[in-house]
Amino acid sequence: MPGHAQTFGDPLSIAREAEAWGRAHVAGGGKLVGVVTASAPFELIEAAGMAAMELSAGDIRKTPRADEVMEDLFHPPIRGLLERILRGDFAHLSAIVLPRTGDAPHRLYYYLCELQRTGVTVPRPLLFDITQTPGAASEAYAAQALASLWDQLRAVSGRGDEAALRAAIAASNQRRGLLRQLAGRRREVALPGADVLAAYAASRMLPPDRFEPRLSALLASPGRAASGPRIVIAGSAHDDAGLHALLEANGAIVVGDHHGAGEPAIGDAIDTGAPPLQALLTYYRATRAGARAFTDMAADLLAFAKAARADGVVFSYLPEEEALTWDYPEQARALAKAGIAFTRLGDQARPYDVAARGPEIAAFVRSVRDAP
Repeated sequence: MPGHAQTFGDPLSIAREAEAWGRAHVAGGGKLVGVVTASAPFELIEAAGMAAMELSAGDIRKTPRADEVMEDLFHPPIRGLLERILRGDFAHLSAIVLPRTGDAPHRLYYYLCELQRTGVTVPRPLLFDITQTPGAASEAYAAQALASLWDQLRAVSGRGDEAALRAAIAASNQRRGLLRQLAGRRREVALPGADVLAAYAASRMLPPDRFEPRLSALLASPGRAASGPRIVIAGSAHDDAGLHALLEANGAIVVGDHHGAGEPAIGDAIDTGAPPLQALLTYYRATRAGARAFTDMAADLLAFAKAARADGVVFSYLPEEEALTWDYPEQARALAKAGIAFTRLGDQARPYDVAARGPEIAAFVRSVRDAP
């Protein structure tokens, strides 16, 4: 993008950088815990004195090891992640935390447990058994599960207390605050979609001293004048920025990512006035980053699109997506009623298949730009 030097690059390059840093961190005597998706409680891991890093499937396409043990219906990022686990890419991890906020990571936990039971060497799987169903019984169950995970993480590290939890929450709030600034700034000036999506990924993959200075530089970037159709990307979580680049190549501006790797993963500040475990319980039960969130998804997307002053929304789903697609008809009706253009692409490839979607994206951007 003219006038802008990329600060983060793209999500896949961030993943490679983070993995190199993680291996060096462990080689230097530190402990590293992998997390699957943005719905995992990074604060608990950091309060236990360990580094936390969201795991990436990278640009992997073939999964011969995973294919031997996993059904075809799993999301490609989860299948690719299992492939990497089985080939030993993450052998240096002290544990992997998997949340039940989505079906695929929840089931991956049981696969890893069974592989471990049968003698396959994998990092220790830990379930973040958070429930988001409204009600006292669900909340009580989730509170017990959160406390159990905290105990398990402290057993892994031998560290962690309430003071450390409060410090981790404060650090998390600072990180989320910077990301909310970025989410607001991308609505005012045209920042490369790849850079913004990579910044979101970096907040879950890199330590603060590698992440925050670059984010500050991105926030200070002048970008360029915001001209062209303003587009929000919705649907399955995107862990590469091929669609962003394709939209921008056709003259559009990506002003929001309404999916599990975008703005919904940032969230609001965690309450610092409540007991730390209670504050984390409230926050993660309300997270909108996973497919099992209890929220009006149509109203949520419409409010997001209006706040971003979007001219159009592009829905892009993984072919194995079973939960989020149920919300699409109501979301489409809400957008149509509000006069916001939208299109649903064919199933999303991974990494994103730019060549196959080029004509479709070009036609949509042109229709939005030429609309009266």
